[in-house]
Amino acid sequence: MAAGPAISSAICRTVSITSVSISTNPISITRNKIFGNRGKFLCRYFDAAAAQEFAGVDLVMMNGVLHHIPDAELQTTLTNIRDVLKDDGVLFTLDGCYRDGQSRFARRMLDNDRGEYVRTEDGYRTILSRIFGGVQMAIREELARVSYTFVIGLAAKERVHQPFQH
Repeated sequence: MAAGPAISSAICRTVSITSVSISTNPISITRNKIFGNRGKFLCRYFDAAAAQEFAGVDLVMMNGVLHHIPDAELQTTLTNIRDVLKDDGVLFTLDGCYRDGQSRFARRMLDNDRGEYVRTEDGYRTILSRIFGGVQMAIREELARVSYTFVIGLAAKERVHQPFQH
């Protein structure tokens, strides 16, 4: 399962991809520019029915998604994602993140993001930890060509088996 258009095309040769979004634009980008006809592309909410339909997933990727969803709705969505994962499955998240000491430019980029719910690392960790037994977070600032603060999250039902190496 994947959400968000920024997905590595290298993985699509060896895995089955199902991309779900409530907007047609990310679906079009994912289908037309990255995966072509090598996956399923669905424009729908990822609700309890979707979790039941797609149960048994190894990996869910949410790239640039969490900061668009308010806490209450995100908690419901994350519960559905937890339910779709295999027992040893993992949720991967990547979002913009506020942090103390970040550059003014990075903060301004986040302040002007269309997502209204950009959180701190602890904010993302808190909401993920409400749903998942294992959560690992890492701040990364070298992933973009401009000054930007990302937080990467790994979440699992029990524990994250391969924590970040710092």
